[in-house]
Amino acid sequence: MREWEASDHDAPPGGAASAPAQRPVNDAGSLVELAWRKNCVPCHGPMGRGDGPQGAMINAPDLTRPAFLAGLTDEQMATSIREGKNRMPGFDLPPVVVEGLVKRIRAQAAR
Repeated sequence: MREWEASDHDAPPGGAASAPAQRPVNDAGSLVELAWRKNCVPCHGPMGRGDGPQGAMINAPDLTRPAFLAGLTDEQMATSIREGKNRMPGFDLPPVVVEGLVKRIRAQAAR
């Protein structure tokens, strides 16, 4: 037997390079939930009621209040998520995630 070399790890025997391992693709729903937990929950809380740990400090609105939601179109809500509003910063998220957050907020309010 020959001694192991670093190049043995990089390519399979026979010299053919193997394809790089593919990372699993997350579905849009799990990306929306990740974005919600990371970006929204700290202020709006887990249910969107404005009761997150930082919610009172910045006067985060209750996203489940029908009167609040009635005054916003989906596009206005998406713009607020992307660009920010008042003390809320904008978030650089893929369009499918922003759309999913808008749907999540509307669905949560309907519960």
